[in-house]
Amino acid sequence: MHKMKKKKQFVRPAVLQDLSLLPETPILAGSVVDNATIVSTGQEVENYDFSGEDFNHNWE
Repeated sequence: MHKMKKKKQFVRPAVLQDLSLLPETPILAGSVVDNATIVSTGQEVENYDFSGEDFNHNWE
């Protein structure tokens, strides 16, 4: 016996809270990280020159 596929009922998203923001409101103030507390190990950067004849940019 085949089970019939039922369409899922669409449930409209509910608005739980209305919030007004003024220009220049610091909405991300809690997620700001102090740069003095960050320790960076760095990352090596390699520069390539693709302007020479050895570089093939044609796709076949």
